[in-house]
Amino acid sequence: MKHGHARGACLLATALSAGMAGSADISEKDFFADLPVVLTASRLEQPLMDAPVALTVIDRDMIQASGFRELADLMRLVPGYYVGQVNGWFHYVTHGFGEDYARRMQVLVDGRSIFLPTIGGVRWDAVPLDIEDIERIEVARGPNAATYGANAFTGIVNIITRHAADVPDNTLSVKAGRKGLFEVYARHAGGEGDNRYLFTLSHQESDGYDLQADTLRAPSATLRWDIRPAAGDSLSLRAGYKGGTRRTGEVNSAQDNMPRDQSIDSHYQQLDWQRELDVFSRLDLRLAHSHTRHSEVIPPPVNFRVQLAADRWDTELQYKRELDANLRMVAGAALRQDNVWSPQYYGRQDHLTTLSQSLFGHFEWRPVSDWLLNAGLMLEWHDIAGRRASPRFSLHWQPQAFHSLRLGASRAYRNPLQFEENANFLVFFVSRPPSLKPEEVTATELGYLGQWPDMDLSLDLRVFRDRYRNLITSTAGAFKDFNNTDEATLEGVDGSLQWRPSADTRIILNFAQTHSRSTDTPIYPVTGLPFEYFSNSTPNSLYGLLVSHRFPVRVDVSVGYYLTAPVQVIGTGAGSIPEARRMDIRIGRDFKWADARVNLALVLQNVLDPYQEYDVRSTYAAYNQFDRRGYVSLKAEF
Repeated sequence: MKHGHARGACLLATALSAGMAGSADISEKDFFADLPVVLTASRLEQPLMDAPVALTVIDRDMIQASGFRELADLMRLVPGYYVGQVNGWFHYVTHGFGEDYARRMQVLVDGRSIFLPTIGGVRWDAVPLDIEDIERIEVARGPNAATYGANAFTGIVNIITRHAADVPDNTLSVKAGRKGLFEVYARHAGGEGDNRYLFTLSHQESDGYDLQADTLRAPSATLRWDIRPAAGDSLSLRAGYKGGTRRTGEVNSAQDNMPRDQSIDSHYQQLDWQRELDVFSRLDLRLAHSHTRHSEVIPPPVNFRVQLAADRWDTELQYKRELDANLRMVAGAALRQDNVWSPQYYGRQDHLTTLSQSLFGHFEWRPVSDWLLNAGLMLEWHDIAGRRASPRFSLHWQPQAFHSLRLGASRAYRNPLQFEENANFLVFFVSRPPSLKPEEVTATELGYLGQWPDMDLSLDLRVFRDRYRNLITSTAGAFKDFNNTDEATLEGVDGSLQWRPSADTRIILNFAQTHSRSTDTPIYPVTGLPFEYFSNSTPNSLYGLLVSHRFPVRVDVSVGYYLTAPVQVIGTGAGSIPEARRMDIRIGRDFKWADARVNLALVLQNVLDPYQEYDVRSTYAAYNQFDRRGYVSLKAEF
């Protein structure tokens, strides 16, 4: 057994023996213990104890205590998730292999995928969503293709937004700080009973890094309308827009990376309909459309225009039923069409269309009180990858309340993007194979989740081994070509310890230790160029600590500390990014003013030394350093 696995197994055994040593009697306090109910693992509403995969839940208290302004930064609160920042507005979030466009991770907002069908990943700066509108985030720390299909390959992030009934009628917020930071946000919630609506407007500005041309100007608007047209029916309509300009390029560049503006147009429309058929069954239908487009002109002497656009159409129907007291199921079908367009990237004026279809199902069965079985399967048909089946099984042993040992295994696939299959850009060769194979991962894990209500303490541990085949990589340098060249193995341990020593204090410690191995094919014979390597693209260590305390004078103080080991991010084309240490401090106070509840906060980000976020320019030592910065926020709810 590897050393990392041995240490993880010892941790699991110690925690399990401590959890089982107590009395089997359940106290009155046990019934009121905090047991979050999650949806992301299997599409069934489940207590976290019963989820078939390791899940981390980011709640509103954590979001506020972190002081983070950017959506991507919230993933620093999840064990094993790596966050980097390329410039003042472009973040990348990865789990497993680090890459600037995270092609192997699925991200959902209210069930709608925001994964880009063009070049993969998520443009976090272009998502029409404000942190203020997030109710919670459920994050799977491993493959989940059996539930959400291809691209839920190394992990999945499911962002769940707030309902109009759960927010004050009016909210106004302003943030201002260093680096030209200015944000204004306004929200109005109205209606009553079974007819509620919520409307938001916001605007963001920032100046980014000193040596980069990376200013941000981003207006945004969203609308949500929830109604109950008839008994047993509920309907939710959502729409959103985010646009503006992002400055990109290098301040000191004379030609290859000259400053220019990138215009953004991102919008979506979504309809969710739910019908309660009876007390045991429900039908859900989702229709969604997303559009993203960016355009930029590299100025003379290059004088080259780059445009990239995509439309995604999603239809999903699912049926849930409780078959008896110990057996539940969900089954459904989905149809997705992705249209991508870029004369520059694909060398053609028409759209490239990708159609994918899927059937999915999941069963949860408790044969006896101590044992629980989860079984899921996703069947997919994809234009490029063909037909694939992604199964998952997990067996839970729960001999006592609030203690669960889980053994799980799954197989997942990632379908090639049109960009990987058909790119015909200036820097690309066209000598790739006729069709790329889908990437494949076989994942096994041993997990433990324990809670001690008397101490308000919980422990979440996972020992894992993920075996990857047919990894799609490209040659490094100016000339690129995508091929299924590499295999890799990731193994290690991750988890979280949460403790509330008092009603006013919360401590969260996250950790991940990962060991990676890869074949790392050295040279592509067609070009004679080396491939980008996977072996060093995963930080060996990731740690996070968030401590928050509320003082009697209604003052909240929180401190966040985050450590990332050195890493070689795929796509940077540079050396290893050094170890990063970051500490943030937030001090906030609530008070009343007239009929409004007001919060005034000061946030200091990275009070430690500057650290490297993304090493792409060796010429300038401070090209991409995240230095000390801060902002003040004022929010009124009335």
